[in-house]
Amino acid sequence: MTLGGLNFEPIYYLAGDRLRRIEWVAVAEDQPEVADAAFGDIVQWGRSAFGPELASNDPGTAYAAWVDGDTDVYAQRTGGTARPTVRLVYRLRQVKDASEL
Repeated sequence: MTLGGLNFEPIYYLAGDRLRRIEWVAVAEDQPEVADAAFGDIVQWGRSAFGPELASNDPGTAYAAWVDGDTDVYAQRTGGTARPTVRLVYRLRQVKDASEL
């Protein structure tokens, strides 16, 4: 998948014979502006697909999350300026009963 000038590689996580999580990851070597643009594109897409995000922004990290039925979806931008990384994740929601904690 290509988005905002970055090529995202998929990573699949399986457990119990089921697909539990998919991550698309891209590294924008020494190009923080490209990572910022790709993250912004993902956030805009998420807003149009799922509505307003739950967001968090710390120095060097930005995060936007949504819930779609039994799936958690989030975007993450990390790495500052040297090795900025953008990640889009779809993960099956894991709801636990309080007795399981």
